Amino acid sequence: MAVVGNSYLYHMRKDLVENIQVGVAQNMGENTLALVKYITAAGSSLPTVQKKGQLQLVFFSFLDYFVMYSFSAAKVLYGLGLVAVLAATRSVWRGQRTGILAASAGLLGSLFGVNLLAVMMKVVLGKGMSWFAGGHFAVLALYGPAALLGAFASQLAVPTTNEKAAFASILLLQSAAAFVLQLINVGTGLLFFLPTFPSLVSLLLNDHILTKTKSELSLWTYVLAQAVPISLGAQLIIVTLEVFVPLTGRMGTVPADHIVGTLVAVLGSQALPLLVPFAHRFGKPAVRRIVSILGLVVVINMAVFAARNPFDEMHQKRLFVIHAENVTTNEHHLHLATSDGAPGFPNLVQDISAAFGSNGQEATAVVMNDHNTDWDPLYPFSAFLYPYKIQLPVDPEYVSPWTKPETAFSLTAVDDKLDSAAGTRSFTLRVHHPGLIWTVIAFDAHVLEWTLDRNPPAEYARHHVKEASFVGTDTYTIDLVVNSTAPIAFHFIGIQETAMWPAKQAVPERGPAMQLFARLDAWLDETTGGTVDALLMGCVAGSVVV
Repeated sequence: MAVVGNSYLYHMRKDLVENIQVGVAQNMGENTLALVKYITAAGSSLPTVQKKGQLQLVFFSFLDYFVMYSFSAAKVLYGLGLVAVLAATRSVWRGQRTGILAASAGLLGSLFGVNLLAVMMKVVLGKGMSWFAGGHFAVLALYGPAALLGAFASQLAVPTTNEKAAFASILLLQSAAAFVLQLINVGTGLLFFLPTFPSLVSLLLNDHILTKTKSELSLWTYVLAQAVPISLGAQLIIVTLEVFVPLTGRMGTVPADHIVGTLVAVLGSQALPLLVPFAHRFGKPAVRRIVSILGLVVVINMAVFAARNPFDEMHQKRLFVIHAENVTTNEHHLHLATSDGAPGFPNLVQDISAAFGSNGQEATAVVMNDHNTDWDPLYPFSAFLYPYKIQLPVDPEYVSPWTKPETAFSLTAVDDKLDSAAGTRSFTLRVHHPGLIWTVIAFDAHVLEWTLDRNPPAEYARHHVKEASFVGTDTYTIDLVVNSTAPIAFHFIGIQETAMWPAKQAVPERGPAMQLFARLDAWLDETTGGTVDALLMGCVAGSVVV
C-alpha cells in the first residue's frame, strides 16, 4: 500500500508489476538509500538512541522543507502565538462572541451537510459508495459542494457578524486549539498553528499597510492568509482520502459515506478556514444566492453519482469465496462474503445461489462472530466480512480423501493427563493435515499454559490457533494445560493446497472445489463485467471433541 500508492489493488489479482505507478521503485530506492546513509554516517545518533529514552518531537515536511522541534519548544511557541493573536485582535474583542458562534456554526453546518447527503445517497437512494471507483477526486466532487452548502447555510441562522470579528475569531480559535492540544502533548496541534502565523501576519499588514481603517479587511489579506492553509489542507485531503477511500472497500459494513464525507468537511475546514468571514463580507442576501446555487449543484451531483457503478475493472469489488467440505457432517457449502457496504451484494449472492446452489435452496445470511468457524482461514480479518452461506449438492459417489485413515484431517490428544486435585488437564494436541495449508483450530477453554507463548489469556476465552506451514509439513503439536478436566470441542479448517483459484488452475486432477471455481469465476467475469475480484479457496473443515 505505502509503496504502490494504490491500495485498490492490494492483495488482488491485478496487484502486478505492470500496475505499479511509474517511478515508485526508483523513489522507494532513493528514500531507503538516503535513510541508510544517514543512520550509518559518522556521528550518527543511532548507537545512543535507546539510551535517550522516548523523544517527544514535533516534526513535519512542508513544501520540501523538513522542520523538527521539541514538545517544550512547541508549547512556548504556540503560547507566544496565542498571546500575539490576543494582542492583534484586541480592537474587535467585543464582536468575537458572534464571530466564534459563526465560525463554530460553519464547521457544524459543514458536517451536517455532508452527513445529510450521505443519508440521502445510502439510505434514500440506495446508492452508497458510488464514489468508490473515482477515488479521492470523486469524493471531493460529491461531498465538497455539500460541505460548502452546509457552511454557508449555517451563516443564515446566526446573527449578522462583523467580517473582521469573524476573521479574528477564526485566528483565535486556531491559536487556542494549537496551544491547548500541545499542552496535553498532542503533537497535531501543529495543524492549527501553521495557518495561524500567516493569518496573523496578514492581519497586521491589513491594519497598517493594506487598508486605510482598521475596521476593513483587504482582499489581499485573504490571499496572503489563505496561502498556507489551502496548500496544507490540499495535502492533508489528498493524502488522507488516498488512504481511506480504497480502505472503505475492506472495512466491512461501516458507514463509508459518512466517514469520507466527514473527512471532507473536517479537512476542508482546514483548507478554507476563512470561508466564514468571507461570507459575511457580502451580507446575507449574497449568502442566500450562494446557498441556492450550491443546493442546485448538490442535487445535480446526487443525480450523477446515483447513476454510477461503485466499481469498475481497476477498482473492483472484493468477493471472498470458500468451498467448505465438512468431513464431520459430509456436507458441502459455498460461503460468500464481501468486505464493503456497497449496495447490490445480496442480489449477487442470490444469483450465484440460483446458478450453483442446490435446487430450492436460497442463500442465507450468516452472523459473523468469533464462533463462525467457516471463515477462520481469514481470521481476524473475517470480522469485517458480510457473509452468506449456500448449500451445495454432493455427488453420492464422492469420497473425501480427508476421511481416509492414511490421509485424514484429524486432531488427537497425546500424553493426556488429568489432575483431579487441581482440576486441570494437560495434553499434547496433535494436528494432522496432509495436503492442507494454513490450518486453523478454534476452541473455548481457560488455558493455563501452552507452548505458543508464556501469557495465555487469564480467563475462559475463545482461542484461534493458525499454523502457517506449507505443503509437505503435515503435522504439528501444541502442549496445553487447561483449567478443566472435561473434554474440549475443537473446530478445525484448512485450505487445500491444490484448490486455490486461479493460482492452481493448472492442476490436472480437480476436486469438487476447483470444478466449481472454474465455472463460478467465468460466470462472475461475464455477469459483472470484470468489476468483481474473487478470492476462491477450497477448504476442508470439521469438528471433534478431544
